[in-house]
Amino acid sequence: MKQHRFKPSPSSFASALKAIHGFKLALDNEQSLTSIAWQFAYSVLWNNQLFSECEKDEARAHIREFLAASRNPTRMFLQFCQRMIVARQHVHELDSSVCLPSLFLNKENTEGFAKTRVWFDPIKELRRSLPNYKIEVKALAEAILEFSEEPTQRNFKYWRNYFMDRQEAILLELFTVFCCNQVFNIQ
Repeated sequence: MKQHRFKPSPSSFASALKAIHGFKLALDNEQSLTSIAWQFAYSVLWNNQLFSECEKDEARAHIREFLAASRNPTRMFLQFCQRMIVARQHVHELDSSVCLPSLFLNKENTEGFAKTRVWFDPIKELRRSLPNYKIEVKALAEAILEFSEEPTQRNFKYWRNYFMDRQEAILLELFTVFCCNQVFNIQ
């Protein structure tokens, strides 16, 4: 007795299955940006603290939500990094401490990350007339992304020299701390 295999015709699946081109790439990019953003946030505000996996997962979920709110997660990532730098500046000016990452990054907390929008909007507005206004802050966000994508000695030296040449000691320190945390996968 001869067995016949069922061979579905290509048209029988055509209506049921659809490929979403770029979906996996976009998902991978968003997950990658979320991880990098968490590493940067940790390096900027909580570098001297250890957190549980649960705390880190919740913080990353808030970051992912922020990045997913835009059609361009990379642009949102760059904005996230700049807002974290602004947050650090305000925390140090006020000589205050920052709450847990899961609380700070929660969009419902008007005194956390959400407040950085109030601080960052004037910078964005000034950049419309003066494109180089606080350009080093924007450069640090770009440096973080570039180093994360290609963590080479060449990239590290380039950005280290960039911040040294501009006498941006604090931004240089943040870049260096991030690079160490990123390379050694701390937090």
